[in-house]
Amino acid sequence: FTEDVDEFVSKVLDKYGEKEFRSISSGDLGLQTDAEKESAQKKQEENESLLTAVKEALGDKVAEVSLSTRLTSAPCCITAKGEVSLEMERIFAAMNAPQPIKAQRVLELNPDHELFVVLQKKHAEQDPALSDFAELLYGQALILEGMLPEDPAAFSQLLCRLMQEKA
Repeated sequence: FTEDVDEFVSKVLDKYGEKEFRSISSGDLGLQTDAEKESAQKKQEENESLLTAVKEALGDKVAEVSLSTRLTSAPCCITAKGEVSLEMERIFAAMNAPQPIKAQRVLELNPDHELFVVLQKKHAEQDPALSDFAELLYGQALILEGMLPEDPAAFSQLLCRLMQEKA
């Protein structure tokens, strides 16, 4: 009986007709044309060293840093890859589980946003401020997702410091 239920659930909940269900909060929704996929792959490859530098600046906070193909106005967002979604992470945290369950976070950067050009410039100049910018974007992405930065006080201090430098 259990096998019949599993088979039914996989048939009903995995697909509708020929279309596979995907979480809107996951990275690739499969909505791009072949030309758009090729263009996105080219941008990803061209910016691989920048993405690696941002990943290194964030360390274990993210599993991956990639270019987004779905952001239009926001500079970045947080998604999850793997079995645990960000929403599931929040649910487990609310349950006060003894062993916290974390999603494998992916920071997606919008390559068409003005801030991405700033990141590219900082990276080309090997400016150490790139890591500060990475932290700010990561914190912003968490806030946009309805989560707090891991260290709100440090996030606030970093924001104030960068604002003072610009003043």
